[in-house]
Amino acid sequence: MYYQTSGDDTYLEMEAALRDWLFGCNPWGTSMICGYPEQGDSPTRPHSAYVDLLQDIPYGGLVDGPIYKHIYESLRGIRLVYDDAYAPFQSGAAVYHDDPGDYSSNEPTMDGTASLSFYLATMEQEGREQSGTGTVLDSQGASIKKK
Repeated sequence: MYYQTSGDDTYLEMEAALRDWLFGCNPWGTSMICGYPEQGDSPTRPHSAYVDLLQDIPYGGLVDGPIYKHIYESLRGIRLVYDDAYAPFQSGAAVYHDDPGDYSSNEPTMDGTASLSFYLATMEQEGREQSGTGTVLDSQGASIKKK
């Protein structure tokens, strides 16, 4: 969005790196988006009442993500339910667990998910403009895909 607003491309590389980090280019090799990619490594056991009650995951939900190890170790009430699949990667300054017992790093967030939805919608619009398909509206004014 900064680029769209300012025309300054200084931060495009950083934007791409941050986006890639959310999609799995991080020390844990996992996406931070529940259920995405479908066949990839992504949060499947987030800390959420939705998961407990409906036995499903909030697809598309962005989890909090890694937390500083010293903060994690000082939190109360955290008890991992499953073996830590990412144990080999927990030797640095931060930890992440795909476990319902870790509310600090694996809870889907409304603000993060909303921001991610906005960002991805913006990327889709840019892609449509670059491909020449643009946005097509139905009779009610809703954006639809052009066939």
